[in-house]
Amino acid sequence: SGAYEDKDEYVEAVRVFFCSLDFMRLGYAINRKQWQGAAAKAMKMSKTARGLGCVGIEKQMTGIRLNINNRNSEEALQLLSVIISKRVRIIEYFQTNAKEK
Repeated sequence: SGAYEDKDEYVEAVRVFFCSLDFMRLGYAINRKQWQGAAAKAMKMSKTARGLGCVGIEKQMTGIRLNINNRNSEEALQLLSVIISKRVRIIEYFQTNAKEK
């Protein structure tokens, strides 16, 4: 994608995003009903996803942000669990490919 010098740089940016602890931190903030922190974290993650071209993740983050704004932790956590299951598969993919190199 346009902002990256080459494919390897882009793939590394995707790996760093999905391996970050931001997903867990967001879940923690929602669970603790730390709405302001959760909203800020979700906004940052949404922008990162958009920059990486992860449209599906960005759309789900928008849903999470709407639920955070409505103080609906149950729905926000449900959407986050969908993202986290995708995240697990992506991390497994990176780990498998790292072993093959």
